[in-house]
Amino acid sequence: MPSIHFSPLTAQAVGPAGPPSLLTVGPHSGPSTAVVIKAGGAVKETDFQWIQVGLTVPGGTKVKAFVVCYQVVGGGKSYISQTRLTQMTTPNVAVVMHDDPTNLTSVVPVCYTSKVGGFVVNGTITLELKIVIGRKTDKILVGGLALLS
Repeated sequence: MPSIHFSPLTAQAVGPAGPPSLLTVGPHSGPSTAVVIKAGGAVKETDFQWIQVGLTVPGGTKVKAFVVCYQVVGGGKSYISQTRLTQMTTPNVAVVMHDDPTNLTSVVPVCYTSKVGGFVVNGTITLELKIVIGRKTDKILVGGLALLS
């Protein structure tokens, strides 16, 4: 399956209605091409805190799956609670094209493949990861990202 790879370094943290967020995101120290997601305290499922990454995907590409490489660090029940792809043309509407509610909880580095229904790209694509942080010392690392077509 052909793939398009993305760096997570452009990730931005957003709250339920856009910025500001309870999360911080920045380069990880080893390697600095991964990002680390942290919070100043617990972030619950109902806080609706997201990390967004804009993806450059050629129009006409059929999306079959999306890969998120990540690791949860700490024992405070932190995880990625949703993997979502949205598509936008006009700036007033973004349509959810894929929403995977699988909790990503691995405490060792792993890549998770989220199977997509096969939509065809005809606008800008954004990856959105919903984040839950169990305690302030926990963090989530995000590495390579890939769209499979």
